[in-house]
Amino acid sequence: MKGRNKFEWDEDNEDKLATKHGVDRYEAEEAAEDPNVFIKRVGKDRYGNPRYIYIGKTLDGRILYMVVDRKGSREFRIGSARDADFGQKRFYRRNSR
Repeated sequence: MKGRNKFEWDEDNEDKLATKHGVDRYEAEEAAEDPNVFIKRVGKDRYGNPRYIYIGKTLDGRILYMVVDRKGSREFRIGSARDADFGQKRFYRRNSR
C-alpha cells in the first residue's frame, strides 16, 4: 500500500484494536503505509473483498501484524492489528533491509 490510501474506520474496528490489542488507528495506518511493509494475500472477507496480512512498522518502531481488507482501489479496512510475535518481527527485520 504505497502512497496515500484511505482507511475505513468505525466504532467496531477502532474500538477492537484499542481495547483488545492496545493499537490506535494512527499506529495501524503508519504500519500499513510503512515503505517496507510485508503484504500477503490470504483470501477474501465475507463480502468477497480481497483480504491481506500486513507486517509493518510504526514511526516509533512498533512492528504490527494486521489483517486488512481491500474495499476499493485505494480504500482499506484494518480489521485487526496487534504487536507482531517474535517470529513475525524477525521475518520483518530480515526482509526490510
